[in-house]
Amino acid sequence: VKNARYTRDFSGPLDNECTCYACRNFSMSYMRHLYMAGEILGLRLLTLHNVHFYMQLIFQAREHILSGDFIDWKRAMLSKMSATDPT
Repeated sequence: VKNARYTRDFSGPLDNECTCYACRNFSMSYMRHLYMAGEILGLRLLTLHNVHFYMQLIFQAREHILSGDFIDWKRAMLSKMSATDPT
Protein backbone atom coordinates (compact mmCIF):
# COMPACT_ATOMS: atom_id res chain seq x y z
CA VAL A 1 0.00 0.00 0.00
CA LYS A 2 2.92 2.35 0.69
CA ASN A 3 4.47 1.89 -2.76
CA ALA A 4 3.92 4.90 -5.06
CA ARG A 5 3.18 2.62 -8.00
CA TYR A 6 -0.28 2.03 -6.51
CA THR A 7 -1.21 5.74 -6.66
CA ARG A 8 -3.17 5.25 -9.87
CA ASP A 9 -3.80 1.52 -9.68
CA PHE A 10 -7.56 1.33 -10.21
CA SER A 11 -7.28 -2.11 -11.81
CA GLY A 12 -8.15 -4.12 -8.76
CA PRO A 13 -8.11 -4.75 -5.03
CA LEU A 14 -5.28 -5.52 -2.63
CA ASP A 15 -5.54 -9.19 -3.58
CA ASN A 16 -7.50 -10.45 -6.60
CA GLU A 17 -8.13 -13.80 -4.92
CA CYS A 18 -9.40 -12.32 -1.65
CA THR A 19 -13.12 -12.16 -0.81
CA CYS A 20 -12.90 -9.78 2.16
CA TYR A 21 -15.00 -6.60 2.31
CA ALA A 22 -12.03 -4.36 1.51
CA CYS A 23 -11.00 -6.33 -1.58
CA ARG A 24 -14.56 -6.63 -2.85
CA ASN A 25 -15.31 -2.91 -2.55
CA PHE A 26 -12.16 -0.79 -2.83
CA SER A 27 -9.32 -0.37 -5.33
CA MET A 28 -5.67 -0.55 -4.42
CA SER A 29 -5.37 3.14 -5.28
CA TYR A 30 -8.14 4.11 -2.84
CA MET A 31 -6.66 1.92 -0.11
CA ARG A 32 -3.29 3.62 -0.65
CA HIS A 33 -4.91 7.05 -0.53
CA LEU A 34 -6.63 6.25 2.78
CA TYR A 35 -3.44 4.88 4.27
CA MET A 36 -1.20 7.73 3.11
CA ALA A 37 -3.73 10.36 4.27
CA GLY A 38 -3.79 8.81 7.73
CA GLU A 39 -7.49 8.01 7.48
CA ILE A 40 -8.63 5.56 10.14
CA LEU A 41 -10.84 3.85 7.53
CA GLY A 42 -7.69 2.75 5.70
CA LEU A 43 -6.33 1.06 8.80
CA ARG A 44 -9.69 -0.57 9.52
CA LEU A 45 -9.97 -1.94 5.98
CA LEU A 46 -6.39 -3.22 6.03
CA THR A 47 -7.11 -4.91 9.37
CA LEU A 48 -10.26 -6.53 7.95
CA HIS A 49 -8.22 -7.78 5.00
CA ASN A 50 -5.44 -9.18 7.20
CA VAL A 51 -7.82 -10.89 9.64
CA HIS A 52 -9.78 -12.39 6.73
CA PHE A 53 -6.54 -13.66 5.17
CA TYR A 54 -5.42 -15.40 8.38
CA MET A 55 -8.87 -16.84 9.07
CA GLN A 56 -8.96 -18.35 5.57
CA LEU A 57 -5.40 -19.65 5.94
CA ILE A 58 -6.18 -21.35 9.27
CA PHE A 59 -9.46 -22.77 7.94
CA GLN A 60 -7.63 -24.28 4.96
CA ALA A 61 -4.86 -25.64 7.18
CA ARG A 62 -7.45 -27.33 9.40
CA GLU A 63 -9.16 -28.88 6.37
CA HIS A 64 -5.87 -30.25 5.08
CA ILE A 65 -4.88 -31.59 8.51
CA LEU A 66 -8.18 -33.46 8.67
CA SER A 67 -7.81 -34.80 5.13
CA GLY A 68 -4.24 -35.94 5.80
CA ASP A 69 -2.43 -33.89 3.17
CA PHE A 70 -1.28 -30.94 5.27
CA ILE A 71 2.43 -31.31 4.42
CA ASP A 72 1.79 -31.13 0.67
CA TRP A 73 -0.60 -28.19 1.12
CA LYS A 74 1.91 -26.38 3.34
CA ARG A 75 4.67 -26.75 0.75
CA ALA A 76 2.39 -25.47 -2.01
CA MET A 77 1.21 -22.51 0.09
CA LEU A 78 4.74 -21.52 1.11
CA SER A 79 5.85 -21.70 -2.52
CA LYS A 80 2.86 -19.60 -3.63
CA MET A 81 3.38 -17.04 -0.87
CA SER A 82 7.11 -16.66 -1.54
CA ALA A 83 6.39 -16.05 -5.24
CA THR A 84 3.89 -13.26 -4.45
CA ASP A 85 5.07 -9.65 -4.68
CA PRO A 86 4.89 -8.30 -1.09
CA THR A 87 4.83 -4.65 -2.11
